[in-house]
Amino acid sequence: MDSEHKKCPACAEEIKKDAVKCKHCGEYLGQPSAKAEKENDQGALYVLKWVAIVGVASYALGTWIASDGDYTPPPQTEPKQEVESQSGSAPESPKTSDTNSGALKSGAVSKEPPAKVTTFTEEDVLWHEATAPYKAEIVQIINRIARENTRCDKLLPSTVSKAGSKSSPGDTVFYVTCEADGASPYFNVYFRASDANGDKNFAAKDFIQKQRAAKQCATVAKEVAINPDSVVFSPSGQLDFTTYPSGRARLVTNFTARTPSGVDMPYTINCLFDGDNLIETHVLEND
Repeated sequence: MDSEHKKCPACAEEIKKDAVKCKHCGEYLGQPSAKAEKENDQGALYVLKWVAIVGVASYALGTWIASDGDYTPPPQTEPKQEVESQSGSAPESPKTSDTNSGALKSGAVSKEPPAKVTTFTEEDVLWHEATAPYKAEIVQIINRIARENTRCDKLLPSTVSKAGSKSSPGDTVFYVTCEADGASPYFNVYFRASDANGDKNFAAKDFIQKQRAAKQCATVAKEVAINPDSVVFSPSGQLDFTTYPSGRARLVTNFTARTPSGVDMPYTINCLFDGDNLIETHVLEND
């Protein structure tokens, strides 16, 4: 192997030394492998210990990879974007706005110019074995996502990949990463090739309301408590409620529960929601 080439750490095939993605297996170099896609999808990787909650609930010791709302690192290369105007004018950035604000304010024109549409083509996607058979469908879908999901401020077409953690034999699921504003700027949107001809809605998912989330968390805490009536939560002002562009939300708060011996023990409950659905709950005994 010459000095201009190296081996892909994922599949051991020879690739260019400065390559950012393997042309053989589709892995991004220097980023988590496809085997870690599930963890990337779930975001900030931190491990918490489950505890056997004495007098409240009985849990086996284990580990938990926490999810903060579908985070995936961005690609190392900027995707090519072709921007077209509905009026047929020269391409321009979809982020440029107010170019006619002076005319609008002076009353020279009566309405806003047509919205700019970002159009992706097959050239924008880094194809690999799993995605290449569905080029037409995938291009159609990512353009729909870019138009329909208002939280997807910038769709990154070069991130299109198979979602190994969500796929099963005969049911291949893909994902593409979107960039959004906020503290958690990246999230994945999942789809199947068949969605190109279906009626799936890619609009941004509504968040659960904070008080509704708190009520569901409280219900779980009482369900696992030996003495449900002894469960007392911290004041509502101490709730840590966080939303993510994917439509997920996390609520973390503290409560106390009484053991059979009459001792009030402190706990933390961590609830993850996908829309209105509670999908993960973890209770930890505080030191």
